[in-house]
Amino acid sequence: MKHAWIVQGGWDGHEPVLTSRRFARLLEKHDYEVRIFDTLDCLGDLDALMEQDLLVACWTMGEIKREYTVNVSKAVGAGMGLAGCHGGMCDSFRQDTEWQFITGGQWVSHPGGDGINYTVNIRHGSSPIVEGLEDFPVCSEHYYLHVDPAIEVLATTRFPIVPYYHISNKPVDMPVVWTSSGATAGCSTPLWAIMTTCLTSLPPPKSSWSAAWSGPERAKPGRRSTGLPLTGSKTPRKCIEVIS
Repeated sequence: MKHAWIVQGGWDGHEPVLTSRRFARLLEKHDYEVRIFDTLDCLGDLDALMEQDLLVACWTMGEIKREYTVNVSKAVGAGMGLAGCHGGMCDSFRQDTEWQFITGGQWVSHPGGDGINYTVNIRHGSSPIVEGLEDFPVCSEHYYLHVDPAIEVLATTRFPIVPYYHISNKPVDMPVVWTSSGATAGCSTPLWAIMTTCLTSLPPPKSSWSAAWSGPERAKPGRRSTGLPLTGSKTPRKCIEVIS
């Protein structure tokens, strides 16, 4: 059996408890033994962390001890998977640049707040991960990220859409799905169904990969979304799943 830890906490607005429970249910369906922690102190045990196949972060903002980030870095480097969604991954521990280095992206703004209509544009041919998917509209927070320049971009969204401080900048295509040769994958497509479905297509135990999703934890009522499997060094098997 594969083993996964979920750490939940930070800002309650992202509903870390409910998010963690849903992740746990999905993982258990795929033969993972899951433990959920309300503290980051579990990350202080490097030996135990090294035994995990996957670490899921559901911890928005807050602070993390340097030794914990170092331990996560070592475990990911040794082949542990790293996954998360929305602020629970790419807006965790804003003061910790090493965490941002691991995830490959950091939230910095969502101009206009919630309820922004925009389009996710698939880069066809960029990866098997997005094979068969088409562009789709979203109504949610429009996430502006600072990203690692080494990432391989699989899907983007166009900025700017609403008047904000960045309005005088030239148009930019912001990454919303990415991978890198460093075995990192990320996705900021902000639909809960997409992000949870990602966890239903996990690589074999101890493959070297990590994943980050930065959309909100719940899909809009009635919205149907296509799930994207995110894997790293292994070529992912195609997985398209629709969740009501």
